[in-house]
Amino acid sequence: MPKAEVSGMRIVLSDYGHPSSEWWDALLNKLKSHHIPSLYQHGKRMWADPFGTAMIYFTSDTVSVAEAVEILKQTGFDVHRAMPEP
Repeated sequence: MPKAEVSGMRIVLSDYGHPSSEWWDALLNKLKSHHIPSLYQHGKRMWADPFGTAMIYFTSDTVSVAEAVEILKQTGFDVHRAMPEP
């Protein structure tokens, strides 16, 4: 089962397998993720490493933390709330 750890600052996704680009686009659209020049590669709406971890940062333009938790649960993620950021 894919996992999501949600904090007030970001969402960390793992164990999600190899979903299609259409799946990612739909998820990123639901989360209202957008390009953040200082954090993401040009034109991308999330950060991902080759080991299967992805991060989506919250901004004033994305959904709220509570909305993100519900969207991720509906998408099939096992969602955990992270400790509050220091």
